[in-house]
Amino acid sequence: MLLLFSAKIYSQCDTTTNLAAGLPQTAFFGSVTSDNLEPWRAFDTGAGSDTSHWGSTNGGQAQEIGFDLGRPVNVCSIYMRWGTNDYPTDFVVYGGADFSSFKVIEVVNGNTSSTFTVPLPDSGSLNVFKIYVYARHSGSSNYNLFDCKVYPRIGNVLPEVEITTPANGVSFLQGTNIDMTASASDTDGTVSKVEFYRDSVKIGQDTTAPYNFTWTGASVGSHYLTAKATDNLGGFTWSDTVHITVTNVPWIITGTTVKNANTGLIAIGAVPLHLPSDTSIKLSVNGSIYTKKLTVTQLVWADYVFGPDYHLRPIKELASFISKNKHLPDMPSATEVAANGLSIGDNQAILLKKVEELTLYIIEQHKKQEAQQKMIEEQNKKMELMKSEMEQLKKRHTKK
Repeated sequence: MLLLFSAKIYSQCDTTTNLAAGLPQTAFFGSVTSDNLEPWRAFDTGAGSDTSHWGSTNGGQAQEIGFDLGRPVNVCSIYMRWGTNDYPTDFVVYGGADFSSFKVIEVVNGNTSSTFTVPLPDSGSLNVFKIYVYARHSGSSNYNLFDCKVYPRIGNVLPEVEITTPANGVSFLQGTNIDMTASASDTDGTVSKVEFYRDSVKIGQDTTAPYNFTWTGASVGSHYLTAKATDNLGGFTWSDTVHITVTNVPWIITGTTVKNANTGLIAIGAVPLHLPSDTSIKLSVNGSIYTKKLTVTQLVWADYVFGPDYHLRPIKELASFISKNKHLPDMPSATEVAANGLSIGDNQAILLKKVEELTLYIIEQHKKQEAQQKMIEEQNKKMELMKSEMEQLKKRHTKK
């Protein structure tokens, strides 16, 4: 038998414990490749005898059969006994948390035996796995699996670790402190420490969660960050690599004030962690501003509100907008201001617009009041006239 495996780390297996014993095997078929995959048919729900096995409906097609272990297990190897000539020569072992999230665990090419054990690299805990067979022994037109045993790994289950910050591809300014954070866990023990590495050189460690380290004095250039988690038994795992870049931005420092020679940005109090994308910004202040006078030039002003073509929103429509949005039209919401800040010039222009609209509402209301007052005065005159005429009629009636 010739089994060709990729270069991975394998460990000793507990061949006295069959994790699949007593568990139903699941016929499975899906779309790993473009082949027309056929479902397997179960001759019996058990395994281990020549009258109790799994068979394919069409051995000429690529086939899959899945196994649900019912719990997370660190699988070490899989023993399989196929029919004398009804076995695969090339196949792939997949594993995952469920039947919808598989990853490749092992690839086998050139198998020449019907009975064999496939050692699996340490891939962490698996709930399910499946075998995808796509090339069979030339002496048969079908696949028949008579026995399948799943063996666990002996000893320690290695911890898992991932760098959560910084994100991959982030750039930092030279002189910035770079905060590194990692998440780590161990399914069969505890995490004793997490070590942080820069370009394969250890730069710090943390022994308690959350696992943090601040890297200071990062040099200009590209750097590759990794984290190494070690468990209570000494087993360790490396995280995926995170790539960052440290850039050299020429800052001219004068006391607590610095100036960027490229953009002209002046920073007071501290160098900003990230340069603003808008190069027209020339001042950054890390703190409060106290001044006697502030002049802001504004290209757009609200005089157009008093123009003849300006549409003033009806009061009923305005009331409906306020009831729905909880702020005036054109004004930013509290959420927007908290997230994006507030442009003083733009905000002053909007406030002036609201004042001018309010002035128009007052003028409109005043016109209505004047018209109403005029109507009242005319009605009073008519009433006085009617009263006078009634008095005259009353006097005439009295003389008679």
